[in-house]
Amino acid sequence: MNINDALLAQTILNAARGAAGSEWKSVAPFAVVEMRKLARTVGDIEALLRRGVIDGERALQLFELQQRAAHGVLATMTSGGEPFAAQLLTAGLNAIRLRVLKTVGIDLLPSGDPVVPVAQFRAGKDL
Repeated sequence: MNINDALLAQTILNAARGAAGSEWKSVAPFAVVEMRKLARTVGDIEALLRRGVIDGERALQLFELQQRAAHGVLATMTSGGEPFAAQLLTAGLNAIRLRVLKTVGIDLLPSGDPVVPVAQFRAGKDL
């Protein structure tokens, strides 16, 4: 089964919008772009897994890289910083977690934990 990137992106955005509350207007220009990238990445991962190009470990690495990139953009471009960015991403990703697990067969948020702040990312060592 193929992932519908557009539907996935809309689900992520709806959850992020709810998490942002009254701040949505200021974060929307950045959140829309980053959430769409995340959805597209999930679609790409699903296709690569299906074709046998990558395995589950590489899928998680690819997703984590995009997730951290989105977090960095949102943390930098919004007034709420890293905690707010993590809140938006966690809400959005938790909204698609079960659908992705069912379709792709991999839990992209295995613990359901919030996104790890960019400051904790040590290039290559966390992968």
